[in-house]
Amino acid sequence: MESIRNLGAFALSIGGLIISAQSMAQHTYGSFYTNNALVNFVLSENRTEDAAIVMVPGLNLSTYLYATTPDGRTGWADLFADHGYDVYLVNDPRHDFATSGPIAPFPLPPGGPAATPGAQQGWQNDIWRRWGFGDTQGNPYPNAQFPTGSFNVFAQNYPYIGSSSASFPGAIQAVIDSTGGEVWLLAHSAGAGQAITAARAMSDQVLGMILIEPAGIPDANDFPDLNGLHMFGVYGDYITSRNQTTRKLATEAAAVLFQNAGGIADVVSLPEDSLVLGNSHILMQDLNSAYVFDIIELWLQQFSSNTLGNAQVAAKVFLDGPYDQQAASMANSLNQQGLLPASEPFTALNYTHVAGGGGETLGAGVLAVQGPDAIVDWVVLELRDATDPTAILATRSALLQRDGDVVDTDGTSPVPFALSAGEYHLAIKHRNHLGVMTGTPVQLAPTPNVIDFTDPLLTVYGTDARKTRNGVMVLWGGDVNFDGVLKYSGSGNDRDVILQTIGGTVPTATLTGYLQGDVNMDGVVKYSGTNNDRDVILQHIGGSVPTNTRAQQIP
Repeated sequence: MESIRNLGAFALSIGGLIISAQSMAQHTYGSFYTNNALVNFVLSENRTEDAAIVMVPGLNLSTYLYATTPDGRTGWADLFADHGYDVYLVNDPRHDFATSGPIAPFPLPPGGPAATPGAQQGWQNDIWRRWGFGDTQGNPYPNAQFPTGSFNVFAQNYPYIGSSSASFPGAIQAVIDSTGGEVWLLAHSAGAGQAITAARAMSDQVLGMILIEPAGIPDANDFPDLNGLHMFGVYGDYITSRNQTTRKLATEAAAVLFQNAGGIADVVSLPEDSLVLGNSHILMQDLNSAYVFDIIELWLQQFSSNTLGNAQVAAKVFLDGPYDQQAASMANSLNQQGLLPASEPFTALNYTHVAGGGGETLGAGVLAVQGPDAIVDWVVLELRDATDPTAILATRSALLQRDGDVVDTDGTSPVPFALSAGEYHLAIKHRNHLGVMTGTPVQLAPTPNVIDFTDPLLTVYGTDARKTRNGVMVLWGGDVNFDGVLKYSGSGNDRDVILQTIGGTVPTATLTGYLQGDVNMDGVVKYSGTNNDRDVILQHIGGSVPTNTRAQQIP
C-alpha cells in the first residue's frame, strides 16, 4: 500500500466476571467489570479471526471513542466486528459510570463500583487547537475532519472521573487473559502507555499494537519484553501546530525498534503518505474514520487468521467497441496484431492502485491462447466497501477474454485479492470505456460465483450504466481520456484526443497501435471514414446534440 511508510515489511471465556449481554443488529453487545474497570464488548456474528481486538482510550476519554461518533456514524468497534473480529473496549478504572451512565448500545451490568462522591466530568476547554479541531474553540479549520458541528455531543460524552486505586494496565491484562487467545491492542494517545505496560506483561498473548497518535511510546527499555511483536502507528494533520512533531518522530523510532526485534512495523502520516488533510487527534471519530479504519484493517490482513479464506473475483463483462453482436463475443484484434502490452496500462494513465494492485504482467503463453478464451485487453477491478461504495479497499489489473470472462494474469484463474472473503461492491473499469459497478454488495469467496455484467438482470449502480446490444449488456465506449465522462465537444472532450492521436491536422490520417483513441479496438485510430472511432462518442451521448455528455455511473 503506497500510503504506508514502510519501516519493516507490510471462544469467549470470562471466568468469574460479571457479564450482561444483548443481541443487537449482527453482533452481540455486552459489558462486564474487571479490576474496577467497565469493559464493553462486541462479539462478531460472523467471526473469522482468531485474534481479538482490545481497544484502549486516551487520557480522560472513554470507550465512547470507539463505539460511535458524535454525528452517529458507525464506530470502529462495529467495523472490526463486521470484519470478523471480536472486540473488547477497556475503560480507565477511574471512570465513574455509576454517575455518568453507559454508552449505547452497551448495557451497564450490575455489580459495579458504587458512585464516587465528588466525581467530576473530565472535560477540558483547551482541546480545539491541541487536538486539531480549529484555531480556537468554535472556530474549526476549513478542512477539519472532526465533526465540529456535533462537538457538544462529543463533550457531553466525556466520562466522569472518580477515584480508584485499581491499575489501568491491570484491567487491560485481565481482559486479555479473559479472551483465552491472542489479541491486538489498539490504543489512543496516552492510552498507549497503559497498553504497552500490559503488552510487556502479556506478550505471550499480544500479537502487536496499533497506536493512534500515541503518547508513552515504547523505547529500548521496553525490549526484549516486546520482541517479536508488531506495531502500526497512525497520525493525522497539524502535527507541528499541535506540538506533536517529537511524538511522531518517537513513534517512527519505536517502529525501528520493533523491526529490529523481529516484528513488522509501519507508520502512516495521513497528510504526508496519503495526501489526506485535516485529520484531528481523534482519528476514530473524524468524518473519514472509515477510511482510516480501512488503512488499519488492510495492514492487519498480512497477519490474518481468517478461516474463510480471501476474496476472489470471477466476473464477466463485454466492451461495446470490440463486441460482435452476431457472434455474441468480442474481437481480439489487438492480441492478433501483437499490440497488447505485457504489463497493465492503468498506472501509466495515472490510475491510483491500492492495497497491492498495480504492476501486473502477462503470464507466460497467455497471448498464444486462441478461441473464446483469447485475451482481448486489460481491465481493472475495484473492491469497494459494502456500506460505503465510495471507499476503494483494493484494486487489481486483470485480463478480459473474448467470451467476457475476467481472469487473472495467468489467463485462467479467478482474480485474487488480499481481502477477507465477504461482501463487497465490485467495479470494473477499462481504459477507454465507461466502467460499471454492482448496485448491491456481492459475496466474494475463495471459490467465487460469476458476477455477470452482461446480464440485464444484474443490478448495477446508477442510471443507464450499460448499453444494450440485442439483449446483452455492454460497457459504453468512447472514454478516450479515461476521465469517466464521454464528451464530444468542449474542454477536455474525447473527440479531440482522437484527432490529436493521428496528427491533429489531416482528419483522414490513421495510426496503428495500442492507443487510447482506438475506441472500437481494431488496432487503428481513425477520425473519419467507415468504422471510425469518433462517431462512437457522438452516438453514445445521444447522436444529435454534441454538447451532451454521458457520465460513468460509479460513485
